[in-house]
Order: sequence, then C-alpha cells, then structure tokens
Amino acid sequence: MIKTRHEYLNKLLAIIDSCTTDMRLKLISTWNESDYDDKNSKFLKIKPYLNPKREIIIHLKQKKEVLNTLAECFDDSDYYHYEIRLEEKIIGKGYDSCLINFLNPNYFIINKGHIEVLDDSEIVLTEQVEEN
Repeated sequence: MIKTRHEYLNKLLAIIDSCTTDMRLKLISTWNESDYDDKNSKFLKIKPYLNPKREIIIHLKQKKEVLNTLAECFDDSDYYHYEIRLEEKIIGKGYDSCLINFLNPNYFIINKGHIEVLDDSEIVLTEQVEEN
C-alpha cells in the first residue's frame, strides 16, 4: 500500500486501494474553478484520469498508477469528502477527510495495512450507501 507523509491523504489512498472494482472517484475539495487550469501542476497530473464531470476514473489495471499520482501531488488540503461509484451506483462515501466512511462490502476488502491507516476512522459496511 502506498503511503505519504499526509495522514488524511493516506486514508483516502487506503480506501481507493481497498476497492476491488473499476470506479469513478469524485472528490469534494477545496479547489475552486481556477484550480482546474493547465497552470496548476496538481491538475495537470490528474487531468489524464478525469472525465468531463471532473471525476477521477480508476480502472483496476491502472489503479496503482493513479494512487502513485495522487500520493505524489496531493496533500491533506486537497479534499475533504469523497464518493466512489461503479457506473451509477454509489459504492463508497466518506466524510471529514475519511474519518467517517460508508463502504459496500461487495466492492471493498480492508486488509491489515488498510486498518493501520484507517485505525481512528469509522467504517460502516453497508450494501446501501446512501446518496445525499
């Protein structure tokens, strides 16, 4: 599992790493419209993975590449909530920089390494991850 010096980014990376399927990752972040510009080096790093809705598309075959990119260029200040979808179905959702997480156990396998990173986080396993 990939780790950085950023505690809350590590939590997000652990959640992504534990997902067993292709996904669309929507980050609710501190970024404003001007941050989605080619002058922003962070944006340029993730741009190849973004769809028109600015969701990060992660296929299993390139998940490690995306995780490395996020670990390399993001920090704790780049997001505060996330939503993971498989097609249109929400399979994961997290609040407060991954301190509160709702994960569908059919799509996530949490191992010992993930537990070490998520140790102070609440993880609710549920097949019905609710949309806001």
